[in-house]
Amino acid sequence: MKSIGRIFDFYRKDRLTHARYMICTIFPLFTPLTDGIVYKYAQGLIQFAATMEGMPMVPFYGYSMADLLVIGLAIWDSYYVATSPFLLFINFFLADFLSLVL
Repeated sequence: MKSIGRIFDFYRKDRLTHARYMICTIFPLFTPLTDGIVYKYAQGLIQFAATMEGMPMVPFYGYSMADLLVIGLAIWDSYYVATSPFLLFINFFLADFLSLVL
């Protein structure tokens, strides 16, 4: 993750791009938060989750929601900026998601 931090520093003088990269720092926290919410308040979703070695793969819900949110932000941001930081972050996030699924 140090490489992403260096990108933040590189765009520090461009405030809008720096702000977009800082928004991306929220998404790694998204999955632990959604896991806690599913286990505490939406236990009905656990039965629909895929299982691995008898354990439900509840992080799938958090990754899916975060992916959809990042893709939506990337599409929305592409109307305003030619190279959206969200497009770069989608690559990191999807690689992490695929490591969970595969």
